[in-house]
Amino acid sequence: MLDDEALRNYLTTADETLSSRHLECLLNSHALPIVTAIVEARMRVSLRRQEGRAQTQTEQDADDLRARVLGDLTERLGALRNGPSSQTITDLRAYVAMTTYRAFGRHLAGRYRSRTALREQVEYLLTHRKEFACWVQKPQRRLCGLAPWCDLRTPAASPDRLQALRADPNACLRELIPANDQADDLPLQELITTVFEWLGG
Repeated sequence: MLDDEALRNYLTTADETLSSRHLECLLNSHALPIVTAIVEARMRVSLRRQEGRAQTQTEQDADDLRARVLGDLTERLGALRNGPSSQTITDLRAYVAMTTYRAFGRHLAGRYRSRTALREQVEYLLTHRKEFACWVQKPQRRLCGLAPWCDLRTPAASPDRLQALRADPNACLRELIPANDQADDLPLQELITTVFEWLGG
């Protein structure tokens, strides 16, 4: 197979300059299409850049994941070239796919750990700060928001803004937060207040 021939060329070429070219060919022509296809399918995004449109957070995460996989492959291939001759990759396509799936698994595990921790912080603030409230509204809908909202007969949040927040939270945050600030730099309590005030505006 062409993939395995390209790998052999990289591993056996003595000339370092030529070896670097073989590595570039391996990554860009052989590994990249496989990594991209798997990442796009698993994360349900397209990594083709569209001019004039900012990336969503999911697209950024997918781009970062692809870069990490290519970095892992570069490190592994370099170790193979410089390591014992007994170490080898018998099927490059399968190895690239396996490396990508494993990286995606680690990405999911880290994301859910972070999400769980963030959810616990948000729930603590909503239930322990007097400016926030959580309440149940028929039919058994658990709601949260600014404390004065819990006495209202109808939801205070604008349905259109709530839908926009669900569809693209990053776009909403760019609208809410001054250009010189970053959402990650704001105290969580302040960020929650800002979002609620925007939803009720």
